[in-house]
Amino acid sequence: MKRAPHARVGLGGILRQLHDELDAAVAEAYGWPAGLSEGEILERLVRLNAERTAEESAGHIRWLRPEYQSPGAAKAGIQGKLLEVEEENTGAAPAPAGKRPWPDSLAAQAAALRDLLAGLEAPAG
Repeated sequence: MKRAPHARVGLGGILRQLHDELDAAVAEAYGWPAGLSEGEILERLVRLNAERTAEESAGHIRWLRPEYQSPGAAKAGIQGKLLEVEEENTGAAPAPAGKRPWPDSLAAQAAALRDLLAGLEAPAG
């Protein structure tokens, strides 16, 4: 079904409104006033990038998710928690205890997750 020309214009207006709301939300997240020109935004982003580069060079890194991004946070974050597995009596050889330590390396984590998911008979919920 084709839309009437006025309906397409209306959809464009909605898209423009959503775009403007997103721009305002991003400006608010950065603590910037709404309605900056593209040049002003670019200048602020370049300045912010230089500030972050200087901070990181000095050893201060602002991790968004330190438990995943920071190698030193593995013990304190989610990666340091134990992987809990509910065991079912399937008649097969008993599996190791219900808790296993979470591996440190990404490859070992992927293998542990693959093995856990392969052993499930139904989607995990």
